[in-house]
Amino acid sequence: MYASFLATAGAYDATAKSVGLAGSAASHAAESSGEPAAIAAAASADAVAAFAARARESASETLAFALGAAHAFSATAADVAEFDSGNLPEFVADRPLWPIAAPAFVSALANEWSELTKRLIAVDEDWGVWTSWYEDRLAGRPADEEKDFARLTLPEDMWERGPYVANAEIKRRFAAIDAQRERHAAIPLVEPEMPSEPVQTEGPTFDLSTERGLTAAHLRDPQGIDDPDARAALHRQIRGLLPRLGELCERSANRHPDLAVVVAEYAGLVDRPIDDLDVAEVWGVGAGLHAFVEAFESQNVDRTLSEPLEPAHLALLKRAARVHGALILGFPLARKLMDDAERFKLASDTIAAIDGPTAEILRRFGEQHGWVDEEARRFIAAIGAGYHEAGWTMAATGHAGYVVVRNALVVVTRHLVRANSVFATVAGGLVLNEVDPGLQVTTHAMRFVVEHATTILAFAAPFPELRDWFGWVIDHLDDQSKRT
Repeated sequence: MYASFLATAGAYDATAKSVGLAGSAASHAAESSGEPAAIAAAASADAVAAFAARARESASETLAFALGAAHAFSATAADVAEFDSGNLPEFVADRPLWPIAAPAFVSALANEWSELTKRLIAVDEDWGVWTSWYEDRLAGRPADEEKDFARLTLPEDMWERGPYVANAEIKRRFAAIDAQRERHAAIPLVEPEMPSEPVQTEGPTFDLSTERGLTAAHLRDPQGIDDPDARAALHRQIRGLLPRLGELCERSANRHPDLAVVVAEYAGLVDRPIDDLDVAEVWGVGAGLHAFVEAFESQNVDRTLSEPLEPAHLALLKRAARVHGALILGFPLARKLMDDAERFKLASDTIAAIDGPTAEILRRFGEQHGWVDEEARRFIAAIGAGYHEAGWTMAATGHAGYVVVRNALVVVTRHLVRANSVFATVAGGLVLNEVDPGLQVTTHAMRFVVEHATTILAFAAPFPELRDWFGWVIDHLDDQSKRT
């Protein structure tokens, strides 16, 4: 599009110049001869020359429009790329208005804007409430949401009375906002004492870094393996079964998507040397294999399954589940997790309270692409698929879901508390912004906690330590948002 505009403008310009020269020559010749026909021809040539001049002016305007359109398109494409990469709208809105424009274009635009600003200020109608806003957009300074809201909520009749009245009211509102902020800043901040930070419990664990976001920790079992030779043989056996099982699951993925998710994730987790297995993760996702075997054998139509598996497919799934059970119980950590799950299952009131929140938070974590590492997201989705299928009807799937939600929320909220304490100082804020540009990961995590606060508190309700911690963090974030 840009090239065609340039070509068209160039053609108009060349034509205008040539016709203009021809018209001037014809006019001079007619005046010299004094003949009516020659004078008429000259008049016609003058008309053509005038048209050519207008065409030249139009070509210049067309070229300017083409340049502006090209830069606007490039800026829009840059914004779309930011959204596609998972950046939040408020971060994109706070970037410079013309991030990749040519210097000549920016300079010309700045000159035009400077001239317009002078004229607006000269009419003495408080246009500064708008010129300052546009200056902030040009420079990429953060928006002031409270003042933007004050602009946009002006009564319709005030807009209709013209800029002198509307702008004066906006200026008055801004002054009131600034005065309120000064009064608020003078009030000493008294916060409730921070409760003890919970730690991640045994099971699948997580890390959160500003470089990669939320990631699975991939911890090896420090207690080793019982009968290493037998476990190695079982490890080879399960790895041999999974390619064929994976093919069958891919073919039936439209009918049984959750099964395909569990099998694919399990295959990835065991596709490493046995000494490097994350036993807790293999245990948690492997529980999903047993959940689907039980569901298909009983054909539980009240849950998620609507069609049975082909006999060969079900037989292979059952075999994989049996080998998984024999393999994983050779690890002391897995046996302890199983014991914990069985004891937890006895607390029926607790399970009833956290069942719905656990499923919801697993689903929400599995949807996060902007700040949850893709590998961690797939793992959480697989745990969620097993939980969705069996829930607490199987102790292992229920407990795995609980532990994943608990540990992920603990690491996220601890990061937010640390980030807030660092950001409380100017130097600390600069350092945090350096390692987390635009505070992308931190803001994604904060938004997740705030948006799902009710569900998080419902999940934590039966556990005093979690209830106190998550409640304090959510109240703290809410109070901070009111003060900024």
